[in-house]
Amino acid sequence: MSKIGIGIVTYNRLEYLRNCVQGVRQFTTSPFHIVVADDGSTDGSREWCRSEGIEVIGLGNQGVCWNKNRALFALQEAGCDPILLLEDDCWPIAPGWDHDWRVATALFGHVSYAHPKLAKWTLSGSGRPTDPYVNNKATAQCSSISALLMRKVGFFDSRFKGYGVGHAEWTTRIKKAGSGFKWAEIEDGRRARANLYIHGGVKGHDAPTFKDRENVARNEALFDRLKQEPIYRHPWSSAEEQASFAREMLELGISLDGYLHATTEESGPLQRLAYAPPIRDALDSVLSDEAGFAMAGRWVEGIAGNVPLIGTELAPELNYAMLHFLQERMQPLWTVLAFGAGYSTAWWSRQADFVHAFEEDEERAAMARRLAEPGKARVTQARAAELPGMAAALHGPFDVVVLDCPNGPAYATVALQLLAKTGVLVINHAGRPEYADVLVKLKETGLRELRLVGPAPGSPRMVTSSVIYAPDNCLGL
Repeated sequence: MSKIGIGIVTYNRLEYLRNCVQGVRQFTTSPFHIVVADDGSTDGSREWCRSEGIEVIGLGNQGVCWNKNRALFALQEAGCDPILLLEDDCWPIAPGWDHDWRVATALFGHVSYAHPKLAKWTLSGSGRPTDPYVNNKATAQCSSISALLMRKVGFFDSRFKGYGVGHAEWTTRIKKAGSGFKWAEIEDGRRARANLYIHGGVKGHDAPTFKDRENVARNEALFDRLKQEPIYRHPWSSAEEQASFAREMLELGISLDGYLHATTEESGPLQRLAYAPPIRDALDSVLSDEAGFAMAGRWVEGIAGNVPLIGTELAPELNYAMLHFLQERMQPLWTVLAFGAGYSTAWWSRQADFVHAFEEDEERAAMARRLAEPGKARVTQARAAELPGMAAALHGPFDVVVLDCPNGPAYATVALQLLAKTGVLVINHAGRPEYADVLVKLKETGLRELRLVGPAPGSPRMVTSSVIYAPDNCLGL
């Protein structure tokens, strides 16, 4: 799993910074890399960061946009994906908050924190990572961007000085690049690319502000003049600024050489993607025909963000051929039991009337609850050894039982007991050695196997997916 990049931007608010760092450390459950961008604080913020072993960057007061670029650049160079920008007065309050941002960023490229003050302008959505609020207003106490989208739009425009407007201009370029929005009808009846917001397990707090109305007015006037410029921006806007930015990056041992070499080679909105040969081979297979291209959708983005996607939806990590096969045959009134559903709980809850998902890990169980369609899923945390005694309470039988977890073979016996008479067993990664004995035993009982091999959402490798079925089954095999 790729590291999430967390950039905390701060200026003379040490107590807020401490709370923000504490929230990140306490509630982040996936791998992360943290950088504090300090805009010339005089309250001991830099010294505190160093005493806590936190990377801190910044050599003076340069304004909000420059400060956010410090964090973005350092985290991009560290290979993080996605990248989150937290203002120091907004911090995590719930375990697994990072997974919500990982999912939402993979789906939409860019989302922001749904501050309560925006509520009266919300047009649609529930604020969940798969269904963000749609709102035409702009705010950015916490916001995210995918690494691939960063390669399209670049950084905040450093010509915005002080406080205000810079984030609005950045998100405008993001929307021009085709991400981070949904079309919506706004107050005057016009259709607009509205911004996307999630709850995201964070909370904003009131803090001293450094807003200057005259400076905001200057930045607004600048925004109007920049609207026709190209989408991509460097972190600087002059040779002098580039030299200054380079000096700051050296604080963290970061050179501009790699970035400058890459941006020199890139041109146009579709920029160079350097992936390993297995991913290129799989991509060639997926894109070999029109149907494969349509099914794969944003496959590369899913791999980069470690989130399995079909277009703008979460998906199981079954290969695309199997997903297409199931989508054609699934019936809305069926019920599904999924062992290790994780992200795919959202997909199964859309395909069927009801899904009961089991997770061995409480963190993944909590994530599955957040992602599932409301009212269409039940998620239980349990281990394989506990299931025989729980079987009667599962409200089976089920039309589809899915084994989609590392401990899948341990669930096979219980899975068969819970299948409806015409039900089918779906096995992800059925080609792995640990399934060999299980498949032999299943076939000895007269069951048959449909085995498909190919690219899968979120995976750079070929994935084997199988359906185990009896002659008279609900899929018509």
